[in-house]
Amino acid sequence: MALPGTPKAFAHDIADGYFSFTGATCRQFGPEDLRSLHRILERVAREIRAEQVPLELVAEIQRKNLRLTRVRNVLMLIRYHAKRHRFVL
Repeated sequence: MALPGTPKAFAHDIADGYFSFTGATCRQFGPEDLRSLHRILERVAREIRAEQVPLELVAEIQRKNLRLTRVRNVLMLIRYHAKRHRFVL
């Protein structure tokens, strides 16, 4: 199964919580799709970390941290899947 839409939009959907990426959905994608998604998710994580949020806006800080947590969890899931199925990211 190919990545739905553009990979960058898919990565942003994962970060924003519009798409739940689990082990079952990870199995639907091939190694090449997971490699490209992993690369783009790392880029999206850098973009999220680079966002400047004023310290007074606690809700925005929490939103930023939640988005970053979602991306990190999916990256960890993809790394585990790649290690388990023995392909290089």
